[in-house]
Amino acid sequence: VEGLTLRKGLIWYHPGGGLYAVVGTLGTVTVNRNRIENNTTYPGGGVFISASTATLPNNSITGNTSSSSSDCAGGGVYLAATTATLINNSLMDNMSCYYGGGVCIISSFGSVTLFNNIMWHNSGGYGSVAYIVAVKSDVEIIGNNYVLNSGHHLGAIYLDLDSESNSTNLYNNLFLGNIGYD
Repeated sequence: VEGLTLRKGLIWYHPGGGLYAVVGTLGTVTVNRNRIENNTTYPGGGVFISASTATLPNNSITGNTSSSSSDCAGGGVYLAATTATLINNSLMDNMSCYYGGGVCIISSFGSVTLFNNIMWHNSGGYGSVAYIVAVKSDVEIIGNNYVLNSGHHLGAIYLDLDSESNSTNLYNNLFLGNIGYD
């Protein structure tokens, strides 16, 4: 999916307000240079992807909402993928009532990479910007800016790793003005 504007999708009881992609255990989804804005549903207010490999480079993901359910996760993006990569994206003003106002990522037996993203003014319950669950997965969170995000339990990132995850690298990130209430 490339070069589209996905705007004002409103879907109840189905994931992916702007984009819904389920491609199976061997599938790959790339979402590149899109504007994904003002969509509402749960989970995945802006984007919902379930795939073996999900790659999101160079997108503007703004003003999306995941709410009104106990499944409310990933206000901007919800990824269930073995390999999940977000590079050079702008995630701003997204909201989730529970998990990951900007992005919720669930990864097993693979890797999660967040590189050079701007994440500004997102809000969520656990992890205002990112809620990441990684089972036996490598996690790299490098060179991102997390600014003015707010969460009920954590102000920026909630990272849940199992004891068998191989490596976790978190460096060269800017955290500024994020608020967690618990």
